[in-house]
Amino acid sequence: MSPRAPQAPPRWLTLGLLGLVLGLSGAVLAKPQPLVKGPAQSPTTMQDWLRHPHSEKYYQESWTTILRSQEGLILYLNFIYTNLGVFSGSTAVNASLALPGKTAKFYRYDYKTKDFSQDAATGRIRIANSSMTLANGKDVTIAVAEKGFGLDLRLTGWMPGVKHHTGRLCLRDGCKEWVDHYVHVPRASVQGTLTLGGQTIPITGDAYLDHMVQNVLGTDYSTRWYTMRYFAPGHTVAFLVWDSPEDLQRERIIRYFATDREKILTFGTQFDLKTDAAKKDPKGHTYDTRFVFSAPPTASGWSFSGEARGGRLHDRDALTERLSWAERQVVGLVAGNPVFYRLEGKAQVTLGGPGGQTVPLDGTCLMESVVLGGE
Repeated sequence: MSPRAPQAPPRWLTLGLLGLVLGLSGAVLAKPQPLVKGPAQSPTTMQDWLRHPHSEKYYQESWTTILRSQEGLILYLNFIYTNLGVFSGSTAVNASLALPGKTAKFYRYDYKTKDFSQDAATGRIRIANSSMTLANGKDVTIAVAEKGFGLDLRLTGWMPGVKHHTGRLCLRDGCKEWVDHYVHVPRASVQGTLTLGGQTIPITGDAYLDHMVQNVLGTDYSTRWYTMRYFAPGHTVAFLVWDSPEDLQRERIIRYFATDREKILTFGTQFDLKTDAAKKDPKGHTYDTRFVFSAPPTASGWSFSGEARGGRLHDRDALTERLSWAERQVVGLVAGNPVFYRLEGKAQVTLGGPGGQTVPLDGTCLMESVVLGGE
């Protein structure tokens, strides 16, 4: 983070951009490796849920909820804590909200690190007047109380959270650079309300919640992201794929799972994904809108394969486009122009189970195609 801005960027930039997209240098590792301890499919714990205090110069932590209501409302909600770089550190509550059939609007509420607190006894993390509380290893209560934007949500988890071994991915030799990933809520049924500009909107739907901790920054381990969350009536299929940069030998980093209403059916890191049907946005950037994927049988005997086709682009978020000209010049030197494309897609998936059983699924999914380099 050597270039210095003529004036300090706004705090939200530290959270929403620098934490995601800047990179560090490091020694080459043959490929990223998980920190192996315990079963490959391990339950998440309260310790995983709470903040992981860290003194390293580059450190960020984020809790992300992804929700789709029965009426078609789509919400991406982030609680963020960071002590990044030359800045003193910040916390924030950020949301991308798309009302049914509408384009998303972005809401951000920035605070200082002293405004973050947590209570291990109750499982509550708090940023100013907003909080998330984990109970029973799977249920989450979300209370957001910001000016013009509020949430009162109850996520009833279908099953406990899951992580790959310890949840830690070591990027380089000695595991001095790492990313932690915890899926605290693989799938939940949601009840609650959204308050928007004084209007209260009831919400009934489905959600997913994960949690990332990292002592490196986004482009240090990824150039593109592809994600899908498919909330079928009785099943869930989800994956997160990162394409790593050249100094990590372009290794594809994968986490996926499928569930029924009670348990994780299959969970793994070996997964085939092909992407195409690229589209070009008005700024000339391209993003993929079709995912073809397959997961081989695991020890549980379950596998799946399918296709997701992006339909409505409900959210195009180019972070640097919200900056002033001077700020864009500084950030562009080190971060390029990361762009998030979020689509409401159509998924067709077939689950394969023990004894040759098959479960066909067909419905609406949420897709992301994230271009970190801005090409």
